[in-house]
Amino acid sequence: MCCLRSKIQIWEEWLLGDDENSIRNQILGMIWNATVFEIVKTAHNQTFKRGGESALPNWAVSDLILYNYFETQISAIMRLLDDRNKPDIISLKRLIKDIKKIQRCLTRKNLLDALGLPYDYEAGLAAYHTHNDHNEFDRCCRAESMHKRIDRLVGVSAIKSRKPTDLIRKSLLEWIYKWLETAELNDIREYRHKFVAHAASPESRKWKDTNDFQISLGKISHAHKIICQTAVFLAENILGKSIMQFFPNSGRDMLENLDKPLAAQEDISTLRDQWNAYKQDTEEWTNWDWEKDYNKLMVN
Repeated sequence: MCCLRSKIQIWEEWLLGDDENSIRNQILGMIWNATVFEIVKTAHNQTFKRGGESALPNWAVSDLILYNYFETQISAIMRLLDDRNKPDIISLKRLIKDIKKIQRCLTRKNLLDALGLPYDYEAGLAAYHTHNDHNEFDRCCRAESMHKRIDRLVGVSAIKSRKPTDLIRKSLLEWIYKWLETAELNDIREYRHKFVAHAASPESRKWKDTNDFQISLGKISHAHKIICQTAVFLAENILGKSIMQFFPNSGRDMLENLDKPLAAQEDISTLRDQWNAYKQDTEEWTNWDWEKDYNKLMVN
């Protein structure tokens, strides 16, 4: 007999906890960056519509923003899809795998007990008018809602058909796991493997047309949708919790100072000096006196 209550507590911490690496916080960070990028992209497009190529901001900065957006988004998505069974990894896929392991324990009665909810919520609701116990009334309302969710999870269509031993369908948990393996997400996984996480050799990239690896903004957006849908499914149907939203909120105006230039005209010469200084540093690296450093190491 598994201790489902302790498992629920662990899953809730992974999914909804305050830790910066909880699944919800990972998603919030991912969506925040995507939202800011959409603002930058829209501003870029509007500027181009008005003045063409010559009106656009610095091309090098624009390229940096675009490149890093793809890199960070692909990495964020793949962290959430990491399915390794390592104890130090928090991911959406690992959470589902952990749930699947104890599928036989996920009965209607066990799940309600683990969530601290009464099985017979109707009696509690009826007694409210007599005892006026608000806390118990809330628990019974939550139990009624959870019963309805479990009905869908186990495939029961009528209240009279409910049984304490109703079991969440194994096929449903398999399906929600595979929901994270759509073609778009698999494309992102392959792209990360070949172009982001590893510097793959030309030979290893030939098995698939390079054009097929082009990860579009649409694929990243679709990945966001699938990940958010899955997180909501688990929160509501397994943990009996709700995720109100994934859209980032900030006390500050998101568009604050967006109309200001990146650099003032009088600072351009300073920026050029910085560019040349870094260029000089890298040129010095090509003339490394390795014998000097080697001999110093040998002396020590």
